[in-house]
Amino acid sequence: MDGLGEGTSMTTPIDQEEVKFVKGRNLIKSIYKYLWIPTWFVFCWLDLIYALIYLMVWFISKIILNYLMDKQIKDRLNASREARRLAAQNLG
Repeated sequence: MDGLGEGTSMTTPIDQEEVKFVKGRNLIKSIYKYLWIPTWFVFCWLDLIYALIYLMVWFISKIILNYLMDKQIKDRLNASREARRLAAQNLG
């Protein structure tokens, strides 16, 4: 999470706000991953059709959520990479 897309440089400072941002987005994705479990409750209380509808809606929204979260992370890291590149050009 050094904004350069790699963590190999020991001289590159790590932006803790950037790390928090990425961890927060990954936490949202990991929590949402387990929201398929209520399908069983819907199946037991209602019907198989409702459970399948819930599962399909969950699956489609999970794909969309993962896409949006990955895009936000990528945009944030690209912006950081660009800022570091410009700062390095100004120094040299």
